[in-house]
Amino acid sequence: MKIVIFGGSGAIGRACAWDLAKQPEVEKIGLVGRRRESLVQIQTWIGSPKIEVHVADALDRRETQKLMKAYDVGIISVPD
Repeated sequence: MKIVIFGGSGAIGRACAWDLAKQPEVEKIGLVGRRRESLVQIQTWIGSPKIEVHVADALDRRETQKLMKAYDVGIISVPD
């Protein structure tokens, strides 16, 4: 299963990614956020080859739709 997390560098997003990285049925986890540095920090902290970083703004509808097509499940963990 491939899972994308919007807001992947926030507290909830990173916790989800950390937990999902340990699950054998999860083959890829996409972290989406606006700042590459923050996403790479989380990627390094988790230390899993399953993590893929995507720098994008969730409000950009076309980019969001494009990203979502590459994944089976989406998690939204952005602030309200």
